[in-house]
Amino acid sequence: MFIIVIMKKKTAVIFLGIILSCISCSKPKGFKYLGFQNAKVVEWGLKESTVGFEVGLYNPNNYRLRIKNASVDVFLNEKLLGHSKLDSLILVPKNDTFFVPLTMKVQTSRAVGGLISSAEDTALVVRLEGNARLGKGGIFFNYPIHYKGTPKLSQLIR
Repeated sequence: MFIIVIMKKKTAVIFLGIILSCISCSKPKGFKYLGFQNAKVVEWGLKESTVGFEVGLYNPNNYRLRIKNASVDVFLNEKLLGHSKLDSLILVPKNDTFFVPLTMKVQTSRAVGGLISSAEDTALVVRLEGNARLGKGGIFFNYPIHYKGTPKLSQLIR
């Protein structure tokens, strides 16, 4: 009889722990996009170049998050510019701004052609599509990335 009571208490504690974990691990609100900054050519090549920039984001959640990895396709004026993978851990502060560094290899002719064609408008259509692994408390989940905007060329090159 004593063993059954202990088993029921253990089961109740485990069940309560699972319920609290589910409540505390609700899906976070999406990040607010703030802009690009520090665009630069990391390595220049005739066929392929490496470019880098930082994406500014705001975390509206009342708790810190971690970005474990991310994979993003970057489109410039609806043409694929390149693919970026983030494989390092980024700590995201609660209710604060943070920056995610991105680097990617691009075909030099495609990148230069896209910049020249959009120089007349001084605005680019930038689209990001992909996903990231976000987590808190050791539990990670996939988070889709969908962004489309028109930053001014002067905002990208500072």
